[in-house]
Amino acid sequence: MGTYAGDIIAEAEGVTKKLPITLVITQAGEVALDLVAETRTRQITPYDILKFYIAMYNIGLRKEFDTNLTYVIRNIETRRNVTIGNETVNIKTTRSFVKNIPLGEFNLSLGHYVLEVIAEYEGGSTSSTDSFEIVESFWTGSILLLL
Repeated sequence: MGTYAGDIIAEAEGVTKKLPITLVITQAGEVALDLVAETRTRQITPYDILKFYIAMYNIGLRKEFDTNLTYVIRNIETRRNVTIGNETVNIKTTRSFVKNIPLGEFNLSLGHYVLEVIAEYEGGSTSSTDSFEIVESFWTGSILLLL
C-alpha cells in the first residue's frame, strides 16, 4: 500500500516521450476519500449564512460507501471550536454540493475563523479546511440613525 510516482517512457522512430504517472495502491475493497472544502464568502457578519462548497472523490476500491461529515468552525485567536452541523452522505465516484448554515444561533465573536470539514468513513478519516472572517456589519444602528 502507498503512493508511488514515476514516469512511463515510450520511444518510437527516434522520438522519446515521457509521461508522469502517480499510482495509489490500496488493499482490495479499501475505502479512500479525497475531500475539498472551500468557503464561498471570505467576510461575513455574525448573523449571516456561512456558504461553503464540498467536493468528495472516491479514490479507493470500494464502489460505494457512507461517510459521516462534521462541520466545525474554529476561532483562530481564541481556539474556540463550534460544531455547526453533521450529516451522513453516500458517495460512489464523486459528490459535490454547497452548504448554507446560518451562524446567528452560534453566538460568534468578530475575528478570523477556520472552517474544517471532517469526513469519517470505514477504516479512516480525512479533513479539509478553509478560512473566513466574521466582521461587523456596515449597516449598524448608528449608521442607520445618521441616514
